[in-house]
Amino acid sequence: MTSPVPNSKKLLPWCSQALGLCFMLVLGACTGIPSGPIDLNNSSYESPRFKVDHPAWGSLAVRFVRDSRPGWELGFHNYLKESYYSDELFDLPVPVVLKRIILREAQAVGSFTPSQEKLESKYLAELTLRHFYIRTDRNLLDLIPILPTTKVSAVVDFDIKLIDQDGRLFLQKNYSSTDPLRAKKLGELSGPGVDQLLTIMTALIAELVQDMDQAVPKFWAELGLPVQ
Repeated sequence: MTSPVPNSKKLLPWCSQALGLCFMLVLGACTGIPSGPIDLNNSSYESPRFKVDHPAWGSLAVRFVRDSRPGWELGFHNYLKESYYSDELFDLPVPVVLKRIILREAQAVGSFTPSQEKLESKYLAELTLRHFYIRTDRNLLDLIPILPTTKVSAVVDFDIKLIDQDGRLFLQKNYSSTDPLRAKKLGELSGPGVDQLLTIMTALIAELVQDMDQAVPKFWAELGLPVQ
């Protein structure tokens, strides 16, 4: 009596799922992709290390204008080639995370008092998101060594436009980790993807908060007037 031969067509989906799970576990271990959302209050992200020596310029709201990220950057997993991690890294969408952190840090350094977008505020920071992701890159050769190697990189890129309640422009600037000057200041980023991402966020948010603080007196000084 012969033993029944398993139906290969039935086994194929199960094997595929199991292989995919194994890849994800190995990939997460090698790239530092968290299994749960990042808690910025309990992470390597650092708030700006300065306080202003003047009263707050007024209330500030942050409005998200546009998400220009390509679709695959929102989250695309390919076990053997490129994978992108973005919104899934946090418990809220990336635009919401950036809005909240900009408002929080601008208040923390003392430049502005926070205001909700739906309420009237003296200043409005308009946010356009261009890129925000951790990218991993694997190939079949990576499966051969006992300790697989995976290329990991993180990118953050957004625009900020700061206006007042009368529509006067105080600041319009791009903040991108791929900008040559910023990349030089950041140095060669290595290590887990989340650490790279949070290092970039630490640098860009600190630069942005300082720029917004300085933009207000600079605007009025160019008109030969005190801050209104």
